[in-house]
Amino acid sequence: MPDQIYIFIDSASIRDNKAGLASNSSSNMSIKYQNIYKFSYKTDLTANQLKILKKLLRCNNQLSEEDISKNSVIIGNRSSYKSPWSEKARQIILNCGFDDTLKIDHLKLYNITDKKQLTKVKAHPDILFDKMTELLFLKKNDIINYLFSKESIKKKSTLNHISLQSIANYNKKMGLALSALEIE
Repeated sequence: MPDQIYIFIDSASIRDNKAGLASNSSSNMSIKYQNIYKFSYKTDLTANQLKILKKLLRCNNQLSEEDISKNSVIIGNRSSYKSPWSEKARQIILNCGFDDTLKIDHLKLYNITDKKQLTKVKAHPDILFDKMTELLFLKKNDIINYLFSKESIKKKSTLNHISLQSIANYNKKMGLALSALEIE
């Protein structure tokens, strides 16, 4: 059975100063985002669990597909549920009576209504995010699939077993000077 997904959105908008400076916008429009928390749990949350979670995240609203527009941009961590923030938040939530099956991720939702700024962001997405550590979703369908998909995406493992003798032979051939301990 797939996990149940809950997406909470902070009602406060936060000005993204870095994006505003990088976009060199001459208008007084600033680029703002809202914090989103994607929470995954093995079962439906009870009313009490939902109340606890909303209090911890300081969010009273849940995000729905209708809240995503063609002007929406989402930024998330490339490592998804394995970011330092999500691991710390997970430990705090575990101490509030949840079991070990929970996953939580922190995302940013930008709703850029100014067409010039939206065009600039789409042309130069590095204004908003760090491509080494973050993911960017610009299309409405991609955002909805990322946020609301209950299917867990599993990568196929393509690991091959390599014998120690093959590694030792390669070590000699290439002059790597690996010790026996390093080869093992």
